[in-house]
Amino acid sequence: MNDLSVTNYCVAPFLPRLISLSEQRKRLLRMLTLLSLYRIRFDFDETVQISSNSDVFLFDLVTDMCLYRRLVIEPDRNERYEVLIPKLLIEYIDQGLKDDRLEWLLLQTLKSQSVDFFYESKCRILEGLIATLFYLHFSRRPTNSSMFSTLGQLSRVWNEMNLQFSSESAAYYMKSIHYTRAVLGTERMTFGSNDEWERIVEEMLELEKIYIPFHSTFHSPDILFKLHGRTNEKNLMIVGIACKGRWSRNGIRWNEILEDAHKFLKPVHDQVLTSHPTWHCMLIIMSTQLATNVSEDLNHSSRCYSSGDSVEDFVIPHNCELVILSEADVENFIGKDILSNLRNAFKSVDNPHSRNIGISTLQEIVLSLSRNI
Repeated sequence: MNDLSVTNYCVAPFLPRLISLSEQRKRLLRMLTLLSLYRIRFDFDETVQISSNSDVFLFDLVTDMCLYRRLVIEPDRNERYEVLIPKLLIEYIDQGLKDDRLEWLLLQTLKSQSVDFFYESKCRILEGLIATLFYLHFSRRPTNSSMFSTLGQLSRVWNEMNLQFSSESAAYYMKSIHYTRAVLGTERMTFGSNDEWERIVEEMLELEKIYIPFHSTFHSPDILFKLHGRTNEKNLMIVGIACKGRWSRNGIRWNEILEDAHKFLKPVHDQVLTSHPTWHCMLIIMSTQLATNVSEDLNHSSRCYSSGDSVEDFVIPHNCELVILSEADVENFIGKDILSNLRNAFKSVDNPHSRNIGISTLQEIVLSLSRNI
């Protein structure tokens, strides 16, 4: 089936509805896009409140909003559904919602992972939310961002460089790092080998992407991107974000923090920064829960360790910084209620479905993202 046939049969009948959405239905479209973007599955009998006295089945809402469903049989034999967005539909949604910056951003992120007729995402929930928030905070008016201000107070280098995303192209960010290489007959993530760092970082620098590995991996930050100096494009900050200790009862410990620092800051310094004296590298530990002794050592506040500082047996390399955010700053950035609901959802499963998370939480995420536009 060619593109014209797909447009005629799968897209054209929906166009009048898509280009005349009310504000309420735009919010519902954003929520469904989040379900698709973060790969959140839903049950057949789940409902969504669309007004104070009206509910609708999520299963039916997907069809009503011109999108598609895919049936997934999970290991526990339960049947759940995923939201699929037709590839050819996105360009028409773009046209109809050209002034809706959030919906535009969410849809663009899906374009990096495609199959024949649909876009699919490999983005994980917490990592995707944090990456989206960072993009929104630092692309439009970064100096008004609470996180930008926090990092500026912690890091003299960050403050002096006056950083931002250099272009809109960073919005096309869901590029998964999913390369593998055969090693003694086995496959492993390239982040497991230091000699791959230069190639990975060079690709990131060239393509202006925000990277999120498909799988949570022992060897990499969960999010990787670059920022430019607003007044001097030669100034550049390579930023890695480790969403560590996500929902652990005991929180992230010092040895885990330093392990991440060893595996990110040192190879990036050795293989990239030594050739670029105006470039810097920062690893941000964004944990939902720190171990008690870590919080006490940090006096329950965020802290930045700069070049030459010693953190136990690790010395921060030249032009590098390690930032450990307090739980309060992470909560403020993501949203207290959202973070609490996500924490509850992840208690029993690694990939919670929408009933675990709560439709109201997804709607609150949409509102939170909208406020940062």
